[in-house]
Amino acid sequence: MKEILKNLVAPMTLPEDSYLQQDTEILEIFVEEIEEIFQELNQLFQQWQDQPELLKDIRRHFHTLKGSGRMVGALQAGELAWTVEDTLNRVLNDSIALTPTVRRYTQYVLAFYQAKLYPCFKQGKALEHDLRPLILLGQQLQQEHALDPNLVALLDQDVTDNSVTGLEWPS
Repeated sequence: MKEILKNLVAPMTLPEDSYLQQDTEILEIFVEEIEEIFQELNQLFQQWQDQPELLKDIRRHFHTLKGSGRMVGALQAGELAWTVEDTLNRVLNDSIALTPTVRRYTQYVLAFYQAKLYPCFKQGKALEHDLRPLILLGQQLQQEHALDPNLVALLDQDVTDNSVTGLEWPS
């Protein structure tokens, strides 16, 4: 991970994951469930710009990712989903505005989940990325603090299976 990001998140801790200790069958059910969520979210994101009322459904899917992740022991991924859910809750109750950055953040986290987290769950591997910078960015959005430009820059990257995000754990 980039040094500047390490310094930003140094005081932040996340719960330790335990999904690798789960029964294989339970992990497979979790993987199947998030595959369905991804399909639905991808469709919702395509329509979201023209149909703002879909935000409630998008939030609900992040709520499900949070709960399912926590139940299976993917606690860090659950925290990331919770950060998006809580951000969208604040938009829905008019505590914060639905800014272009909130939209980009939500879309980026979905892409990150699909390209970086999902393969770890499916292959039964430990997470290869530090999620704290993404969670910190979500918290800054929720509090309407000045956004750290190093965190916002994460949203400008394409997230694919082979892309480098700057959040990778050192080898």
